[in-house]
Amino acid sequence: MKTEEIIQEIRKDVESFNNLCKEYLKIKQDIENTKAKKAVLEKKLHQLKPLDQRKKELLREAWRVETKETQADMITREISQLNERIQELQKQKDVLQERILEAIIDLRFPLDPDSIKMEENYYCISSVEGVSLTSEAYNVISEVLDFDFPLKINKVTLGPDVWKVRAKSQEEALEEIINAIRTIREQAKFRKKVFSELDAFCKRIHRSERYRQIMLLLVSHRRLLPKEVAAKMGLRERVAYDACYNLTRSSLWNPPPVKRERDGSFTLTTFGNLVMQRYMELYGVPSELKEKSKKQVKLG
Repeated sequence: MKTEEIIQEIRKDVESFNNLCKEYLKIKQDIENTKAKKAVLEKKLHQLKPLDQRKKELLREAWRVETKETQADMITREISQLNERIQELQKQKDVLQERILEAIIDLRFPLDPDSIKMEENYYCISSVEGVSLTSEAYNVISEVLDFDFPLKINKVTLGPDVWKVRAKSQEEALEEIINAIRTIREQAKFRKKVFSELDAFCKRIHRSERYRQIMLLLVSHRRLLPKEVAAKMGLRERVAYDACYNLTRSSLWNPPPVKRERDGSFTLTTFGNLVMQRYMELYGVPSELKEKSKKQVKLG
């Protein structure tokens, strides 16, 4: 069943995927570093701007001259350049994410079926000797498919060298492994389809002050009753209910980003969470959510 030719093909496929994931993580880190630099400048600008403005006014009154560019102006320009850099990096990251999703759909996982054996209450299946997906690759798979890391699917825990399975027999273990691979591929197909639609949803939400506020509130609070939404947005309860309900209607949003629970509260759907994760990438994280994230409130 195993031939050197097949192993070489799998090795080439796996190495290509590992490199793709490495490139993705590098760009992701570049984005984070650029955002951190921008945050420092924004803080400096916030502290500097009032004083800078007063100095500008003083020169206008005392010297009768207009200062063409203040330090605050220079910082503002630098922040603008960083924003352009972030947008460019984000485009590169988006392209890589689509390539990774496409690659996962047909990815050949380098598992050796003859290696399966029982170890400490787990059935373990090893990678083909000398061929393995890196820990970085599994990290990226988890991220783009919205799985927790370390990657675990039902009874299967996936790792660079070994997959571990809770099962009663080798046959059951192999069945669980096959189902895990199928789950990964199906999730990749779903995410690829959804990813191409997310930007349109984000733009639509961003254009509406009311929808934007509701979606951000649900990101922050997870679940809210109409009266709670009304209080937070300064609306009448009926108006808040109608706005929330509109976000649940498949005739207006396909698929809907919000659902109504049995107790009458509203929450984000799985798709709604995907939309808002993408929204944060496109438009940034609002300051109130940044504060909550510091208190370990998970976004999305």
